[in-house]
Amino acid sequence: MFYTFSFFLFSVFSFLVSGIETSFFSMSNYEIEKMSKRLRYLKILFSNKNFFLIFLISLNTFFNVGIIIMFYETVSLLNFPKIFEFFFLLIYIPLFCEILPKTLSFIRKDFFLKSFLIFYPIFGFYIFFIKVFFKNNKNNVRKFKSDFDSIYFFIEENKENFENEMDFLKNYHFYKDKKISQVLLPEKISIYVKKGSFVKDALKIFLEKRILYLPVLNDKEFSGILNFKNIFLEDQNKTIDDFIEDIPYVDYDTPFSKVLDFMIKKNTYIVFVHKDDEILSTITIDDLVNLIMRGK
Repeated sequence: MFYTFSFFLFSVFSFLVSGIETSFFSMSNYEIEKMSKRLRYLKILFSNKNFFLIFLISLNTFFNVGIIIMFYETVSLLNFPKIFEFFFLLIYIPLFCEILPKTLSFIRKDFFLKSFLIFYPIFGFYIFFIKVFFKNNKNNVRKFKSDFDSIYFFIEENKENFENEMDFLKNYHFYKDKKISQVLLPEKISIYVKKGSFVKDALKIFLEKRILYLPVLNDKEFSGILNFKNIFLEDQNKTIDDFIEDIPYVDYDTPFSKVLDFMIKKNTYIVFVHKDDEILSTITIDDLVNLIMRGK
């Protein structure tokens, strides 16, 4: 009785761990951020995702070994043919403990992520163990090596671009004191979405125009910006009003360098350009960088 119970217990745990692994690592950063409002421990898992993956693989291996041991202890009392034992395990573990939970995880993601609460205390102990027994200097050496490798490969892949770095700096020096109106003639905003529109209507514009941001028109004035990433997973029958972001303004006669500095400090990809309290256009970081790269 003990062996049979343990066999089914290990099977259920293996089933859950496989589903948890696929559910978590198939999510985008946006999905994790959104779901962590309900399941707060997801942020902890995300910040330790490498250790989390090792933990799940180790745990699943332990459960699968337990399944095999408990199965043999159970069937040894029943005198089943050896060929039956072999084929049963060959089909049972891949099907029930791998294929089935990984498939179900795409339609029952919430169920598997909530079930991690069963294993969360073990994971907490595991993280504590890692932090206590892994010396900081080893982590620092590993991090330095990883960062150095990333920088090296980035330089190798972009070697031709770096050869033109002097031209880039010269072009920036040429533009930096010029008014933004002199170097980027603002065009009247022709692509926008009206406040109160449905998400599905905004998505249609995003996809047709292949853009990531849309100015939002409220009556006759632009009141903010709509970001594609904030709505593409939302209910398409909602209105866009809850997703509108405020957007900074720059004056028509602001120098090029000050516009660039302003966007960096505000951590914004896009700004409105206004003159005499009238919105003329929008400018993105891409517009500024492309201008420098094109040159005079």
